[in-house]
Amino acid sequence: MTMFPSVVLLLALTCYFIGHLRCKPQFGQKHLYERVHGAFQLTLFSMHTAPVISLRLLQSDLAVCILWLAISFRRRRPDTAPNMAFSALELVALSTTLTPARLAGLLLLQAVIVVGFWTGILIATCTDSFSFLPVDRHLRQLGLIGTLRNPSTRYEFLRAGLAGHLVLQLLFGMVLMQEPQVVDKLTTSAAMAEMVWCIVAYIFVTLAGAVALPPHRLPYQLGVLPSWLQWGSLLMRASRT
Repeated sequence: MTMFPSVVLLLALTCYFIGHLRCKPQFGQKHLYERVHGAFQLTLFSMHTAPVISLRLLQSDLAVCILWLAISFRRRRPDTAPNMAFSALELVALSTTLTPARLAGLLLLQAVIVVGFWTGILIATCTDSFSFLPVDRHLRQLGLIGTLRNPSTRYEFLRAGLAGHLVLQLLFGMVLMQEPQVVDKLTTSAAMAEMVWCIVAYIFVTLAGAVALPPHRLPYQLGVLPSWLQWGSLLMRASRT
């Protein structure tokens, strides 16, 4: 039961983020879950699988896991295809086999998310030609001290930066590391393969979503897919053959 506090904190923080990021079109607000280029981020994919896997590792009853899926569903109120995709992702996390190698791969993925995010922030802070979050713009304009002194920019830095791209991953990592054999598997090729498969699956789902759903924009400021890769064009060409 030593992982219990970490699981509780992880669930609470995830619940907060889900409520903060959810799509609320009835109020005219554009939230991340509304579009592929906002919702389909590797961090969010990991954030939605982590609570389900953590509950399973805690030896929770199936009913408890399903209750969490219902809470997540209710908090997000899925009414867009990208939003609904996260319910499917949580079902995958509920049904997948949790081998030590797979858990070790997920642990490696948490490190990749943290290092990748803060590396991207550092690069974006040093250039005017690239930006993917308000955090890097605040740091570029105000510096770290100025960002922390300003209440609004400090909140964004602590929420999206530290909480979303450090604390979440640390909590999930602490849960994973308490499972037998996971740490021993970290340096194995099987764990590396599991991590790579997670990233490949993420890329495939993201590309499929961008192809199928307008505005056909990729996340991380990667731009819009060329017209010949968009679903309407693919259907038109298929109908001509």
